[in-house]
Amino acid sequence: MYETVALAILNQIRKYKNIQIVQEKMAASQTKRPFFSYAIYDDAQELTSLPYDHAPFLMGVQFKAHSDDDFEAKDLAKWLRDILQSQQPSYELALQGISIVKASAMPPLNEDWTTEIEYMAGADFQLLVNSDYVDQTQPGQITGVDLDQSIGGN
Repeated sequence: MYETVALAILNQIRKYKNIQIVQEKMAASQTKRPFFSYAIYDDAQELTSLPYDHAPFLMGVQFKAHSDDDFEAKDLAKWLRDILQSQQPSYELALQGISIVKASAMPPLNEDWTTEIEYMAGADFQLLVNSDYVDQTQPGQITGVDLDQSIGGN
C-alpha cells in the first residue's frame, strides 16, 4: 500500500516538473541538484477500531527540495505544496483513494558542509488514504441487493 501511495504522488509531480525524485535515504548520494527527496515518516494511523474493506487511514509524507540556491529550494517546496493541492492532481489522487488533508512548510533544513552548502526546504503532507485491505476471512460476500420495488398489502 505504501509503495502505491508513493508512486501515485510521484507520478503527479513528474507530470508537471521534470526533476529527479529519490527516497530520503538516497539523498546523500545525489550530486546533481536540484532534486526532491521524500520519506513516509508516519505509519498508518487507523481511523476505525476494526478493519473493514478499504477503511481510511492517515499517513504522513515529507518532501524536501535540495538545491545549491536557497531561493530555488524554497520555490520548489512551495511549488510542490501548490501543485499537489491543485484541482487536477487532487482529483486524480482522489480517484486512487488518496486525499491531502493538510500541507505545510517545514522549518529550515539547510546543511553547511564547510566546503559546500546544500539548501533544503520541505513540504509536509498529511494524507487520508483508503486502504487496499479487503476482508476475506468470512465465507461469501454480499455483492449486490435486488430490491422488490412493488408495495403490496391487504
